[in-house]
Amino acid sequence: MASISEIFPMIEDIQDDYRLYRRKGESREEACQHIIDDNQKELADVDDGPLVWIGLAKVTGSRGEMTEELLDLAEQAFQQISENWAELQEDHDLAKTVQHAHDMICDRRKIGEQAKYPKKRIYKPDWEIGDTFICELEDLETDELHGKVVLVRKVAEDQHPHGDWEQIVYLTICDRDHLPTNSDEMNALGYIPVQSWNRKNIKGCQYKWLLWTSSLKRQKQYKLTKIGCFPDIQKPDDEIDPSPLWTSFLILPGTINSYAARCYKQYGIMHKAKQ
Repeated sequence: MASISEIFPMIEDIQDDYRLYRRKGESREEACQHIIDDNQKELADVDDGPLVWIGLAKVTGSRGEMTEELLDLAEQAFQQISENWAELQEDHDLAKTVQHAHDMICDRRKIGEQAKYPKKRIYKPDWEIGDTFICELEDLETDELHGKVVLVRKVAEDQHPHGDWEQIVYLTICDRDHLPTNSDEMNALGYIPVQSWNRKNIKGCQYKWLLWTSSLKRQKQYKLTKIGCFPDIQKPDDEIDPSPLWTSFLILPGTINSYAARCYKQYGIMHKAKQ
């Protein structure tokens, strides 16, 4: 029998967010309020609203720190689901899962004082703006890429709402035997875009990539070798900064070389940096 979180993934999302807020040092009440503030649109929805309260009751109950208020709200949420979901009348397995979840979550024995959560340790790489690294192409060296390496240059950083630090970088490809030794040489190489547009209402490229450096272990998995720091960064003249319509592209460990090779093949190295 599937769990209620498998049937309604939003419940699991609510629990994950709550745990992250608690591990950032927030109290039970602060974390709950954060979840409520983050999910105003969902709470106003007749189908999604009940799932927020069930998620909060489930995650607090799992640590024996559920409140009377959350228990009441979860009871009301299950009632709303039974009234709004016609499928419960037709799908006996679904109805059984929901009833089982109700009995497990809405248990007064799970009401209690605030539980202790270990505070999450925030890792921040010791990288400066302009730090430049080599990433080997390894088995991706086609004739076109023979003797070349990927260069990764930090241009900014950002801290995720949950605390993790992300490195914002430009990528380019150059000959292994002709690595840059200063900012001017680095700027002159140009950059590989993530995306390129040539439309009536939008022309230009997005060049920013994200590295998820939430821990030293994850940082090492990118397999980067530093060659220097070239902080005088000049943006490409056709760069379009990320917006709500598109964001910097996240590169997971072990995939820099493949993404760089693919975008290099598709776009090449676009406009050189401003001089």
